[in-house]
Amino acid sequence: MHCVYHALVFGGLLCAASLCASHSNGAHAVMPHEDRGVGPATVIAKTQRVEGSSQVLLTLSTAKDAKPVTLDNLKEVHTQKIHLLIIDPSLSDYTHSHPVPTKTPGEYSFTWEPKLKDTPYKLWADLHPFSTDRQEYATTMLQEGKGGQKRETDDTRDAVVDGHRFTLQFEGPLEKGQAVRGVVKITDEKGRPVTTLEPLMGAYGHLVGFGDDFETLIHIHPMGAEPTKDSDRGGPDLSFHLEPGEVNFIKFFVQVKIDGKELYAPFGLKIADKKDS
Repeated sequence: MHCVYHALVFGGLLCAASLCASHSNGAHAVMPHEDRGVGPATVIAKTQRVEGSSQVLLTLSTAKDAKPVTLDNLKEVHTQKIHLLIIDPSLSDYTHSHPVPTKTPGEYSFTWEPKLKDTPYKLWADLHPFSTDRQEYATTMLQEGKGGQKRETDDTRDAVVDGHRFTLQFEGPLEKGQAVRGVVKITDEKGRPVTTLEPLMGAYGHLVGFGDDFETLIHIHPMGAEPTKDSDRGGPDLSFHLEPGEVNFIKFFVQVKIDGKELYAPFGLKIADKKDS
């Protein structure tokens, strides 16, 4: 796994981060890390709610001179130029969305209906600017509030969504900073392996994890061949590599598409301290 360390501008604040990418399996992740002296990312993000509706306006601009960032400035990755990953502090209400440009350069619109009221939500904009030719994340808060929802901390490796069972297994222990191979096995309500996973944004699955520090984000795509046409199908296993950061807990979501419906399977992962060798 190849890791490139850099700093990101999050909501106008300079934050250190690391970007880890595996070119062989499409996996990538971003998590807090010490600054390695590389320059800041190019994009900052701001949002505002449209009063009386579920519409949100997202503004992307360059960190250096506040110029608008348009779709022409961004590379398409997994069929989209902007992926929005949204979560609340309890790590329970996750949304994966894609905004569309408005008539104003650098401004985008998307619909968002949070399940929790008076709760702060955080948005990560997953981008790949041509100017830097690297994946970057710009973050901003979507909603203010005190929250109050209790954060889940149970280790859960099994989930049932819409009659489908998702089972998560790892080849070794989950330890801070240690890469480990995992697999998600999917069966139907009769226990039969599901081999009808449909293409979803250029993959058979999207795996996203949020750390209990409310700063760490992990975004992974399954290993193996990716779909090339709408008729391609995958499953029942989604294999991947996961490298936890320095968090104690990760809420992990597996997003797939079956029979035209997008399903989100949630898991809870407790991360142990690294054992001395």
